[in-house]
Amino acid sequence: MHFDVIVLGGGPAGLGAALALVRSGAKVALVDAGSTVGGMSTTLRRDNVAFDLGGHILFVGDGGREAWLRELLGADLRWVDRPVASIHGGTVVAGRYLDRRAGNVIGPPPLVPVSDESAAHLLGRLFGNTIVDQAMRPYLEKVDGMPLERITAQRARKLLVEQYAPEGFWYPAGGIGQLMDAMGRAVRAGGGAIFTRTHVEEIGVAGNRIDQISVFGLDGRPLTLTANALICAIPATLAADLMRPPRPAAMHTALPPRAAIIVALEVATPYLTDHAWIQVDRPDVPFARLAEMKNWSASLAPDNSTVLVCEVYCSPTPDDPWWSMEDAAIGRACAAALIAPLQLMDDASSARTIEVIRLPRAWSLIDIDTQDVVSQVTEWLHSIDGVVCAQGGDVMTAIAAGEHAAAAASAMCN
Repeated sequence: MHFDVIVLGGGPAGLGAALALVRSGAKVALVDAGSTVGGMSTTLRRDNVAFDLGGHILFVGDGGREAWLRELLGADLRWVDRPVASIHGGTVVAGRYLDRRAGNVIGPPPLVPVSDESAAHLLGRLFGNTIVDQAMRPYLEKVDGMPLERITAQRARKLLVEQYAPEGFWYPAGGIGQLMDAMGRAVRAGGGAIFTRTHVEEIGVAGNRIDQISVFGLDGRPLTLTANALICAIPATLAADLMRPPRPAAMHTALPPRAAIIVALEVATPYLTDHAWIQVDRPDVPFARLAEMKNWSASLAPDNSTVLVCEVYCSPTPDDPWWSMEDAAIGRACAAALIAPLQLMDDASSARTIEVIRLPRAWSLIDIDTQDVVSQVTEWLHSIDGVVCAQGGDVMTAIAAGEHAAAAASAMCN
């Protein structure tokens, strides 16, 4: 089967690329191993509640993007007037850890350029080491599981600048999965093909040009796809592992995984807090982020209960204290943390664990020593005629990356 462009990966970046391509008139196929589109930007429904697989804020920077969202979602695009909050001194306060200096939320973050330094060095230059160590370091190290001196400045800059939303954010009434589903429908309506539950075995390269893609579909039978261009909307290192001939041996540095355990709790009260998303830096609390989905959209839980999503970040190894816990135990630990030390709830018995979802590779950890290798792998992929990478981040950044890749792929087809 031949297409103008094949998009590898059905997350926000892949959907953004496929939608832009079909709207330009290209013949497109999107391939993803998951059962549905959206990747980790998924909304699950259990019993009478719905919840996202983690929190997915739509960081919208201009009216054009808002109009784009409204075209897809219509009246279901909602404004959530609740900025991200954080725990300080046992109290929930407005503003992220990166937004607060000397106990106060200040104005927009500085527009710092991309650099190869560490997050500790960048943030120290901007705000002073004392503020960084007291207000920022504990949370950032809890999320990434490494010293701030190992975290890249690019990672810190993305969090600081690109994910700044002091007034609130846009969100689909039915959860982030509603946007992903709407994009998937629009791709199909534009004539695009979407292959879910389809695993890529290898990507053939002949004469330094993309040749053919061998996949296994839902029925387990092999299928060969060809195209004028390939958009890799999955991590560059994973895409490079599929290439035949393989990437040079010098680029085979392994990136350790950062795991996530998503614990969904239903609490027997209409609302537990007034906040949509709370960052938690305390090491004695399992989760680093707590989303009360009903404060994102009231339609995600019934009138008499609320649903909480606890994001527990860890290493997928037996010696990690959180990862090694059984599902029931991690659910109880998250519920207990709402009582003490967070003091958000009086009685843990009012919280019911709906589901525990383990993601052994929520993302790959890139530190200051491996960021050059990742750049080299991306450059190597781009050196293959017909290959474009679309690397994401938050939902809207990923969609924009997909659209940018679609423009480059279209130019290759003409």
